[in-house]
Amino acid sequence: MSPASTARTRKIVHQIAEQCQVSPDMIEDAYPCTTFQADLFAASTKGAGIMHNNIVFSLDEPTSGMFDRGHKAFQSVYDRNPVLRSRIVQYKDFEMATPCVAQAIVREEFRWHEFDDLERYCHETIGHCLRYGDQLVQYGISKDRKHLVWSLHHAIYDGWSLGMLWKDLCDTWAARDTRSALTQRPNYVKFIAHLQNPMAELDRRFWVEHLADYTGPILGRYEPAPASDARRGGSLGLVKARESVVSTTARIQAAWFCTIFELYGSLDAMTLNVATGRNSGVQGIADMVGPCICLTPFRQRASLDTSLYQFMLDVEKCSSALLAHEQTGMQCLESLVEEARRPVHTFNLKSGLGEDFSGFPGLEYQPAQGILKKRWDWGMGVSVGDETMRWDMFFDSSRLDQNAVALICERFPLMLQTCQALESHSAMNLKDVIDVQRV
Repeated sequence: MSPASTARTRKIVHQIAEQCQVSPDMIEDAYPCTTFQADLFAASTKGAGIMHNNIVFSLDEPTSGMFDRGHKAFQSVYDRNPVLRSRIVQYKDFEMATPCVAQAIVREEFRWHEFDDLERYCHETIGHCLRYGDQLVQYGISKDRKHLVWSLHHAIYDGWSLGMLWKDLCDTWAARDTRSALTQRPNYVKFIAHLQNPMAELDRRFWVEHLADYTGPILGRYEPAPASDARRGGSLGLVKARESVVSTTARIQAAWFCTIFELYGSLDAMTLNVATGRNSGVQGIADMVGPCICLTPFRQRASLDTSLYQFMLDVEKCSSALLAHEQTGMQCLESLVEEARRPVHTFNLKSGLGEDFSGFPGLEYQPAQGILKKRWDWGMGVSVGDETMRWDMFFDSSRLDQNAVALICERFPLMLQTCQALESHSAMNLKDVIDVQRV
């Protein structure tokens, strides 16, 4: 390494350390954030706690021994997973024209924050706008030793990672010691390095074809909004079609596209699909703790004469094809689609109802009652259980007026019910389920 590059690195480390309010020798590592990760954190600098998640635990036996056991378990997980020591920072690289956003790993001691009132503590934890360099994970303990609170910011984890962290915590708690019997996890930095590689020609060709000649609605730039002023939700029992060649996921996505077709009056539409990001070719990515989640541009065209069943098959085929290219999607969207045509709505499909964590001896998980919820601009999230699916919709009136909100809330459940019950021999076409006058 040349003296010039060493001096440059030293300047960057000092900037990061100053922003984190630690000494430079406490910076273990620093690497670029993903675009989605940087956007999530930027939103939190404008809107109080919108990406924080509080996990609250109740101690069955609030004794010093039980607290000591919990302390050791949490500290062991903290020590084993560098992502829990990470912060989002900005720094100026004088060889670059714009500030850089990075994820810095800070070597610091594990500690608890004591509190008197659970509700107040949870609100205070997520009830303020963040600054670059702030801690993204916090551990709270009530003075009466009855409650533990694990607060995590979504910029440093995804649902996949949370499951691994949860299992790590459960296994450590059950083992009653701090020794790591777990296999060393692959380094998350390998995934970041993969994202820095130039786009492969195969990926470029795929996205050029997927996004070519887009004639859909003129949409605004996607930005996570600090708050939504409307929220709707619902649930539906899963209908098991006798000929279930089409997956439940494809049926839900097809229902969403049909709703979008009606809303915009166009049979060419695009949505941002929230994907796990774990289909990348990076070795060991399934075992990495860190946010791989990504937004994939999902574009679908149709004809009113197309059978609804065939449309669901087309959606499933397209969705499968996106998996191999999902980490390059947003890069292509930037360069291949006009700025004014970027979609603002997101679609998120989760496999499993998210609040069924099982506790472990002496510790009971409970949802944080009365705690501020994460909020998005216009978005759709669907959770699928064994027998029921439920959905949540978030709206920002600056994006959609009340008529549009009413249309989505009315039409999506009907489309979803139709797609769930449809069988392969059905003669139903898109024009039979879509409001033709709107299209």
